[in-house]
Amino acid sequence: MLVKYFIVLIVSLVQFKAFAFGTSQKEEPLSANVCGLAVLFTTPYKESRSQYSLSNEVNLSIFQFLSTRVVSGATIATNITCQSIEGMDYSGSEEEWKTFFNNSINTLSKKGVKNLKMTIVGTDRQVYKGNLPFREYKFFGTFNEGDQMIYNLTILNKASNTLYTVSVSGHSMIEKQVINEFKQVTNAINFE
Repeated sequence: MLVKYFIVLIVSLVQFKAFAFGTSQKEEPLSANVCGLAVLFTTPYKESRSQYSLSNEVNLSIFQFLSTRVVSGATIATNITCQSIEGMDYSGSEEEWKTFFNNSINTLSKKGVKNLKMTIVGTDRQVYKGNLPFREYKFFGTFNEGDQMIYNLTILNKASNTLYTVSVSGHSMIEKQVINEFKQVTNAINFE
């Protein structure tokens, strides 16, 4: 049952053309309420909401906010997703995380990403310093637009039965800016 859920997450991450090159945007930062979290985006964002019935008793709600900006001719995409499930509880078990990562890799592979590599971030390099269960991880691969990276933080709030994911992606030629954006966004959100 949770396998369907995890596939929905990654499909929502890659459905936007966030990895394409584009034109520069100069806008004032905008705040968004992402399932009770105050998030400040550096550029205007697109918002989407979806509901999925995973069974007669289990429903999944996904709220997604995507903001893009151009740096040195390449697009940085900041994607924040909130997913709450009704009718069952997230366990936070290692098996649940393993299923999450396997489905993430499979979905990106099916989207045509070549040379896909996933790395779990070591505790000495993690950006998130909070107390909630989390995984910080990176994807590297060759997309249609060239070598891309996606820096991710997924946090499980068991009290609200909600999974939050912060993803920042961009072309490898702007890796430093992608990492800085990921740190800035992650550090600016109070998940607890």
